[in-house]
Amino acid sequence: MPGLYTVRLGNGATWKNTAKGDLRSCNQLRRFPPPEIVLRIEPLGDALVIDGADHGPPHAQGFARGSVKRSGDCDASVALVTEVLQLDAKLTFDGDRITGSTSATYQIVEGDDEHENIWSCETASVPITGKPVER
Repeated sequence: MPGLYTVRLGNGATWKNTAKGDLRSCNQLRRFPPPEIVLRIEPLGDALVIDGADHGPPHAQGFARGSVKRSGDCDASVALVTEVLQLDAKLTFDGDRITGSTSATYQIVEGDDEHENIWSCETASVPITGKPVER
């Protein structure tokens, strides 16, 4: 289980705008799903540490630090916030694979150099899978 993993949300998630009264649609996330996340997973004694890592080699530590609660030898709940995506996931580790489900909030940034429009979409109970980063 220790190592770098690419994690991806499953297709077919139903996304909704988080702001009441905001009529902007989250349908574009069905066509353009949130980016893959690279996680660094390391046991530290009895604890499990899960951090975000940069996508490109050498996969340096990113700014995302997960809050992890183990519920068994191969199961954990993880809350993680990256630059654009917030996950609350239940993960199962099986050899070099990760499976589970997550609720997620994705921050959408629209605009140009002069004006920026930021809003969020959320989904719940979406399958999540992970595999080792290809080196």
